[in-house]
Amino acid sequence: MEPQLEQAFKNSGSWFFWIAGCTLVNVAMTLTNGNFGLALGVSLVDVFPALLKAFSAPNEVFLISSLCLAAFFIGLFGLFGKFASEGKSWAFIAGMLVFGVDTAICGLLQDWMGLGVHLFALYSLFIGLKLALSTGKRQPEPATIPVE
Repeated sequence: MEPQLEQAFKNSGSWFFWIAGCTLVNVAMTLTNGNFGLALGVSLVDVFPALLKAFSAPNEVFLISSLCLAAFFIGLFGLFGKFASEGKSWAFIAGMLVFGVDTAICGLLQDWMGLGVHLFALYSLFIGLKLALSTGKRQPEPATIPVE
């Protein structure tokens, strides 16, 4: 792969690492009763604990389930970042779908700052997806050996 193309994929794919990192910071802030969060993090990680709190008092099950959900999303976006940085279009598509749902949640919660940051991230990921799809079409077919 060309160095410029490789760098372009890394730039676009790094958005998934930023999403994972911001989600980790938001989880740490929630666990320490912090009063701020980062707009780029996954909102689902904040919504689920809020729903659990609404239906029961926080306890060990609450804490463990919240941490498992957070670990799942952090790992998932880390994997999307790894494969998107390699130019895999499926990683861009799957990651954008998951993050698109999270973007919709920002809109439903009227988190306008989060919505704006999410939309900008989705746009940046879309640029990487377009690049991955266009280079996927240009890659030469593997050579085949004719069988006689």
